[in-house]
Amino acid sequence: MDSQNNHQECSLRAPELYPCLGRVLNYPTAEIKDDVAKCCELLSAYGDTSFEGFDEYIKKNNPERLEEVYTATFDVNAVCHLDVGYVLFGEDYKRGEMLVHLSRAHNAVQNRWGTELPDHLPNVLNLLPLMQDRVEREDLVKKMVHPAVRKMIESFDKNPEKANAYRFALETVDRVFVQDFGEPEPFPEVENE
Repeated sequence: MDSQNNHQECSLRAPELYPCLGRVLNYPTAEIKDDVAKCCELLSAYGDTSFEGFDEYIKKNNPERLEEVYTATFDVNAVCHLDVGYVLFGEDYKRGEMLVHLSRAHNAVQNRWGTELPDHLPNVLNLLPLMQDRVEREDLVKKMVHPAVRKMIESFDKNPEKANAYRFALETVDRVFVQDFGEPEPFPEVENE
């Protein structure tokens, strides 16, 4: 039996959007404005044309300000963590199991995750369109990645005066997931001792 017959074809509406979103959620580079513009173009496949203000925020701010906000949001005294396993499991051993699983999935499609761990959301976004098994991809998103993205969004201050542009980017990821995979499955709370 041909190995292609063992896998279902990719059913993502705009597979190239996922790595683009991953680049936008990585530490800002000189290409971030181009990446955001490309994401906006690709979002049209979802009937969406913006990042709900994220695109405007990127246009208005200089690279130094973007780096400062990214670092304050995700690195130093982080408001939000982008590591899916950490968001779901904290320091629980189940995160280690998830890291092993994701490492194997990345390696199976030669997707390199660089200096971050394999559960870093931008790395997972790069991985998703490369996964040939649609059922495995859907399970990963619905049971792990999408619930984690929802928790990431919840970690931001809901006060509009303290709005963080990266919340808008994560809300865009959430909308894309809903359109490609439906609503996420509820994730049980993990008790950390």
